[in-house]
Amino acid sequence: TELWLRAVDTVNGDITVTNDGDIYIASGAIDADSANVVVDATINAGGEIEVGGPGTAHIIGHTIDLRAETGIANNDKLLIEGNELAATTVTGDINVRYISGNLRIVDLSAPTATRAVSAVSGSG
Repeated sequence: TELWLRAVDTVNGDITVTNDGDIYIASGAIDADSANVVVDATINAGGEIEVGGPGTAHIIGHTIDLRAETGIANNDKLLIEGNELAATTVTGDINVRYISGNLRIVDLSAPTATRAVSAVSGSG
């Protein structure tokens, strides 16, 4: 089952998204302000987190926890703004671009794949 996220916003309230299949995140789709975000596509084997279109940050939050079975932004870069990142996948790649400020990587686990976290200043 595919889940497409286009607008999930809160003012300092945590956001948790789970799905038993792939999760596609559009530009500006998840904004938790200074709260925490969890995106979990590990309920059934085969779920991945993918970019649903170009643009500004896909996920904004204090801590961002991404969990997938078959990759996080395999074919693109997931744009994030936050203070802490945890990203884990069983297979597939992790491609995350941090677009402003300081980022502390708490966990970055992709045992059989490429892990790529890049940082830019601005909205690239």
